[in-house]
Amino acid sequence: NLENRKQESKEMAESSTSTINGLTLLDVAITPEGMKEKAEQVKKDFTAVLDQVAAVDPDKATFENVILPVSDAATEFENFCGLVSILANTSPNKEMREVGNKVDGELRQYNIDIYMRIDVFKILTAYVEKNSTQYNSLGAEQKRLTDRYIRDYKRNGLHLPEDQREQLKKLLKTISDNGVKFSTFLNEDNTKVECTRQGLDGLPEDFINSLEKVEGSDDKVYVSMKYPEMLPVLRSCKVPETRRLVCEARARQCMDTNVDLLEQTIGLRHECALLLGYTQFADYKLDIVMAKNAATVEKFLTELTVKALPKGREELQRLREFKQKTESLSELPEIYAWDNSYYTELLKKEQYTFDKEKVKTYFPTDNVIEQTLDIYQELLSLKFEQITGENCKTWHEEIQLYLVRDRETGEEMGHFFLDLHPREGKYGHAAVFPMIPRGYHKGNMQLPVCAMVCNFTKATAEKPSLLYFDEVETFFHEFGHVMHNLCTKANYAEFSGTSV
Repeated sequence: NLENRKQESKEMAESSTSTINGLTLLDVAITPEGMKEKAEQVKKDFTAVLDQVAAVDPDKATFENVILPVSDAATEFENFCGLVSILANTSPNKEMREVGNKVDGELRQYNIDIYMRIDVFKILTAYVEKNSTQYNSLGAEQKRLTDRYIRDYKRNGLHLPEDQREQLKKLLKTISDNGVKFSTFLNEDNTKVECTRQGLDGLPEDFINSLEKVEGSDDKVYVSMKYPEMLPVLRSCKVPETRRLVCEARARQCMDTNVDLLEQTIGLRHECALLLGYTQFADYKLDIVMAKNAATVEKFLTELTVKALPKGREELQRLREFKQKTESLSELPEIYAWDNSYYTELLKKEQYTFDKEKVKTYFPTDNVIEQTLDIYQELLSLKFEQITGENCKTWHEEIQLYLVRDRETGEEMGHFFLDLHPREGKYGHAAVFPMIPRGYHKGNMQLPVCAMVCNFTKATAEKPSLLYFDEVETFFHEFGHVMHNLCTKANYAEFSGTSV
């Protein structure tokens, strides 16, 4: 129960010798060559620990000589994976991104190997079976940690015959490799649509002036697929052909590479599911969460569709009628993908006097950051301290770094980075990247670190950075994930933040 878990956390805290500032575990200035060397060392260290655990006499297996060493080694591995992931996705250095993605792929492959070690799986299960007295007396989180490892090994097919295990390993490695390639292609994609100034009618002059100019032309500019450029065009451009070109360019990003990867991965996942005794991959994926199976999800979505579809059809009809009236058309028109945002915004402006462009003047990015941070500090009784100067070590000059404290006790809880504006090769959406999970590591508590990555419009010399209201919602939402990572009280990294 809750009181037992609180007591367990208290006892572990009292037995811990010290806390570790998570930033000290992150070498954000690491070189590409250094990353490759560190990856080999991390894998070597992890393998050595697993070899040692696998050699434990099954009759003498304990939580301390089996579970804890695996957890410590896994935590150290995840610490490095967090650094690799953020640099692969957001480093301004193309070589670092390339090496980061390569190392990330290698680490994922290695992770599959370690979770398919039959010798480690056998000693884990031997501990539970042969030392049931200690196992049954474990605290709630310790017992859950033990069960989680055994569950994850089983889900990697360790109960299967050797030939099927090898087949499954091969499938999982290909799926992992496909995932890394898929993300890399998207992050490095530089799709642009060439437009004339006349073709961007309806957009503010300062917006058009901020776009990349076509070399040798005073009239032509490029619209990239980055949110601050693409979304305003889809929402405000009066020229349907321009909206169509931008919409279709967005939909076709990486089509030559990623469609094949996606189709292959779907087939490989299905093969994995069949090997593991499931009828489809969705059942395998959902088995460990609340829904449990695809049938439950399909039932929920079907019921939701029945309730939502009539309203959706009403809204679509309303939009078609509005387009007909706006464009003085004789017949009821279709609403294409590139029409939806444009006419929705016009409808809001005409019928509800809601103008996105005017509303965003109330949301300067700096003010949104300040006010959001104030809300979370008040709500969760926290104190955020921005770190500046030589103590602010980041991988790009625009990134901000904050220390989080418990307001009442002054106790340090961790750090977070804010990386808010687009760059060449940077991850193109909004997400929070866990970098260092909270958890005990070799007897000491390491404090969490995470990075919030977004792609909001940058300020210029002529104009401040302003956020659309849905971007304000995005910031507030993503910062909630930051707080989830920083406010966790998990004793083990396996349960830190959103890794529940």
